[in-house]
Amino acid sequence: MSRNSKSLRGQVDATFPQGYQNAKARTHKHRVPLWTSSDKGIQEVLLRAFPELSTNDAQRDAAARWTRVIQLYFRTGYTRKQITEEMDLTASQINNCLCRILRVGKGLRTNGKPRGGKRGRPKKPAKSSATLFLGSRR
Repeated sequence: MSRNSKSLRGQVDATFPQGYQNAKARTHKHRVPLWTSSDKGIQEVLLRAFPELSTNDAQRDAAARWTRVIQLYFRTGYTRKQITEEMDLTASQINNCLCRILRVGKGLRTNGKPRGGKRGRPKKPAKSSATLFLGSRR
């Protein structure tokens, strides 16, 4: 090598990397709920949110989407932007999905209201027997 190329090589080597580097996906530390650390906990949350998971195709598809988001966000540490690219969804869809997942994980409904045990219209209070007796007298 000539003297000129040696001095040039020293300058180029100092400013540019000398090869390819293995790049890893960028991860971010999130606050991870305890239930996301076990498959059993994830299953309980999914069944709470989707009670007809075994029979309803729409619920099965939504549960699969939630499972993928849980895996990528909480277990792998992907950012929201990486999830949007990976799953081909919009940022608002990912944000809404994560918000709903966290609500159900806290024991709430997906809209944030407390989860109640009863469904349907509340029953009217039963009339007492004294009222029935007095009402039937003429």
